[in-house]
Amino acid sequence: MPFRARRLRPLRREGWPRRRPRVPLHRPAVGALDARTGRAQQAPRGPAVISASGLVVELGGHPVLHGVDLAARTGRVTGIVGPNGSGKSTLVRCLVGAHIPRSGTVALDDTALRRRSRRWAAERIAFVGQHVDPDPSVRVSDEVALGALSARVRGAAETDRRVVNALDAVGLLPHARRRVAELSGGELQRVGLARAIAHGASHAVLDEPTNHLDIHHRLEIGALLRRVAETVVVVLHDLELAAHVCDDVLVLDEGRVAASGSAADVLTAAVIDPLYRVRTLELPTGEGDTALAFRRHSPTAHPLHGKKPA
Repeated sequence: MPFRARRLRPLRREGWPRRRPRVPLHRPAVGALDARTGRAQQAPRGPAVISASGLVVELGGHPVLHGVDLAARTGRVTGIVGPNGSGKSTLVRCLVGAHIPRSGTVALDDTALRRRSRRWAAERIAFVGQHVDPDPSVRVSDEVALGALSARVRGAAETDRRVVNALDAVGLLPHARRRVAELSGGELQRVGLARAIAHGASHAVLDEPTNHLDIHHRLEIGALLRRVAETVVVVLHDLELAAHVCDDVLVLDEGRVAASGSAADVLTAAVIDPLYRVRTLELPTGEGDTALAFRRHSPTAHPLHGKKPA
């Protein structure tokens, strides 16, 4: 039987909604957050809820990933970084079941994805790709509602509640009735995040959600990551942003794990400089942490494959 999309309940034309329902925003139960950084406070780590073990991927006969391991745990933001062409997007597509590895295992809550359908994975993982490209003629609220529909939410009232929460969380509730074509690039990226929030999944995978955004919007999107789900895996090109918003970081280089661990241990000059051929400056901010700055430098790169920072 062909798929037939469920028609959404039309919104009031004089303003949507007339009155905000008294419902809590979607805030995942991540435990205590550090008041200064906004990160999850260090605590005994729970089981990995999104994991990859020994992933080997070939595309068009060319090896792309070579034995990659990843463990993303609940209540934490796990970043994936690396130079262009290092396999970041391929890895996240494996995590959501869009790519089938030649060997290795991807598991969600200890259940191997290869034993489940893509629909099963889609209901449990909210995915935001590099390019948010919805139909420009639809309204913002209807586009966000598709996130709830992908999770098979029943009832127009529950769908509307999720849409309100999601739009409020990303600051787009006043724009609910605008057409998608009227949005700026930063607003469009926030629509993608709102759709993921409306999905209500406990796991989220995002592929470069700050791509092509200016500094203000990058920081804005970074601040919203913890609103998306309990466990977040995100690909980022901006290393300074990754240091600011991620708890854990996996570094890829030519399809191999170059380093992995806490953001503070991984995003250092010892790891960054040989991979990116730059000189990294770690500058005190006066707020108890450091900011990263980079200078052009082109020494011969030294491989870090398989090594973890001390």
